[in-house]
Amino acid sequence: MGILSKNGNGLVGDKIDLPLIQAFQSVMTLLNGSRDRGQNQPTRMTDESGSTYVVEFGEPLKMDRPDYREEQIDGGTAIHIAARNLKELRTLLGRVKANHPDFDIDEAIKHAVTEQSWPDGMLHGQLQIGPRVVFPALFVSASIFAVHHGHPPHPDLQAYIGRFDPESPEMPPGTFYFIPSQPWISAPGKVTHIVALMASAERHEMLVYFELLNAVAVGVRMPYAGKEDARASYAVDILTGTEVNPSIDEEALAGVRWHATHKLGDHELYEFTQERMGRLIGVSQERAFEAEFEDLMTRAFGKVKDGPFTPADLAEGIREILDHTLLHWQRPTMSLDVMEEQLQQLEEFMQEMERLVSAPARVPFGALMNGFRRRLASEIARKRRPGTPDATGLRPGPAADH
Repeated sequence: MGILSKNGNGLVGDKIDLPLIQAFQSVMTLLNGSRDRGQNQPTRMTDESGSTYVVEFGEPLKMDRPDYREEQIDGGTAIHIAARNLKELRTLLGRVKANHPDFDIDEAIKHAVTEQSWPDGMLHGQLQIGPRVVFPALFVSASIFAVHHGHPPHPDLQAYIGRFDPESPEMPPGTFYFIPSQPWISAPGKVTHIVALMASAERHEMLVYFELLNAVAVGVRMPYAGKEDARASYAVDILTGTEVNPSIDEEALAGVRWHATHKLGDHELYEFTQERMGRLIGVSQERAFEAEFEDLMTRAFGKVKDGPFTPADLAEGIREILDHTLLHWQRPTMSLDVMEEQLQQLEEFMQEMERLVSAPARVPFGALMNGFRRRLASEIARKRRPGTPDATGLRPGPAADH
């Protein structure tokens, strides 16, 4: 038996669930997280100067739109064009030719240059994960999870949905941030969604707990009339889409009241959210580096399909990977922690390549690898110097302008 009418289900999907899905879309895109349906959509983010970029996992940053500007100068007009590809550039040059019939588009394209530039400072995006978006959706989800496990929904569920106004969302009853001081629940996986139901016959209460992306922790409390305690849980690894088994530390949870542990505006809540979101960004950087590294391996070593590789082949491939890594380390958002993790991966890779070289060539090849190591170490040392900005940021590639 359903707990909502057809109209109620439609309202929940369009007005309550959809804002939550949209709120986490940018994070799912950066993580390349697994979805039940469809694919992660590109998200738009803005740098410090107001320029907007399209961010898509595994793809270089792209300008949201091309730039075409005309400036009157002494003796004529200066036209500035920044296009995302040559086809777009040709289209924009057509605007020039419309006003200047003698203008030669083909000749202009010969002089076009490809530039790689990093965004101005940190990228910012819409991440609306406050209670106005999260609490209504999780209040409804709590009842659905309870009913799925044989318990009645929250007694105010239907009335709440009936009067819900997405333009001015009312905070649902019994819904709050729930972050006890001692960790009490976990699930295997770098990034997970967790749902847990705890019902106490003694307390006459049920708590349905949600942990979204390990970053947003919310509890929903509802009445419980059962004569025995009940437990149910579910978790999914966001990066693989596989179901995993959460673990609940009953001792850590014992004695904790099922009430709000934090309110919006609390400094501890801010620190918790900042730390968890920073961790998500770190995971996204790690995954993007792994994807880029695989692509670089294919580009650098895929040219030689019939082995074996010569020391010169290996050295040239490693040089290409090294140059790419050093370029990406120049990003304003690149953190020292991520650089050191990538340095370790590169060191393991170079050691593996050294083992592939025959004994007679190993000494000169090793000397070349040591030169590569010094270049990497020099950049790490520069980043460590006082006054060098260090930030945890996104991990897209540079924007390409023509």
